[in-house]
Amino acid sequence: MNERDALLRAVCDTPDDDTPRLVFADWLQEHGDEARAEFIRVQIALARGDASARLKEREQELFAAHQEVWEQPFEKFKAANSFRNLIYDVFFHRGFIRALVICDEEKQFADHATEVFQLAPIQRITFFHKWPHAASAECAELLRLKELRIYRAGFETKALGALLRSKSLLNVTRLELIADNDNGYLTAEGIELLSRSTALPALRHLDLSYNCIWLAILTEGDLIGQLESLKLRCTDIDDSGAEVLARCERLRSLTHLDLTANRIGDRGLRALATSRNLPRLTTLDLRHNLYDTEGGVEIRGCTPETRQILEDRFGAGVLIDGRLEE
Repeated sequence: MNERDALLRAVCDTPDDDTPRLVFADWLQEHGDEARAEFIRVQIALARGDASARLKEREQELFAAHQEVWEQPFEKFKAANSFRNLIYDVFFHRGFIRALVICDEEKQFADHATEVFQLAPIQRITFFHKWPHAASAECAELLRLKELRIYRAGFETKALGALLRSKSLLNVTRLELIADNDNGYLTAEGIELLSRSTALPALRHLDLSYNCIWLAILTEGDLIGQLESLKLRCTDIDDSGAEVLARCERLRSLTHLDLTANRIGDRGLRALATSRNLPRLTTLDLRHNLYDTEGGVEIRGCTPETRQILEDRFGAGVLIDGRLEE
């Protein structure tokens, strides 16, 4: 292993530590790659909270000029005899590629995972389209992940069960299972597998948006008690669903609840506002809901009386108006 490879290995092995990244930047500058060295330092400064317009502009200038070269090591991962790349997109953070978007319809990920994770400190992967869960879920390299997103991949119960039994997800803190009209939704059986899974001890953030959620099943298992944030955007939740959440004693650790684009009425909103089972909840996102009044009339935005109850409970943490963020 040469000096450069050793320095990169240190970055990959300690992804949360900026010191190996800055050491690598110094080495790059000493060996003539001043642009990449500067890019690493600029992105670290941005990640540490320096939000100056000039720094952001410099980041974009460097990236536009050198993106193709910096992403070149991942160009080799193309599925044989297919129009789809295995690595579909990459995202930089703190100077190195942190996140990948993968299309594994050709079942190449398991074969290349070791090499992929040696190239960069990968901590987030998005799998989209049909993903062979059983073939890839046991890759030991997934232990490096903090965030796993499965999007437009379908959620067949057998395949999902293989994923949720994996011993390689022990360090995942954020899981997103995003449904899609063409590729399917979580079933009741899938929700039950998730709610009772013991394979995700570090999980704190769960996103099940665009599924049809069986909340009674989701809230029965112990997994819900680990969560700090729960996103249920566009999941057809009504008053009864909101009441299920309000009654759930396992949600006591929840600080953020996203219920945007649902159809919760006054009854459900008041149940959430008065629940004693949500003592830590500071952010309740209710934007783009259709609210049912007592007379059965749908309105955008809630009644003034209910709005006041919500604001009294959550203050600025209740989001009722405004555009949704992607």
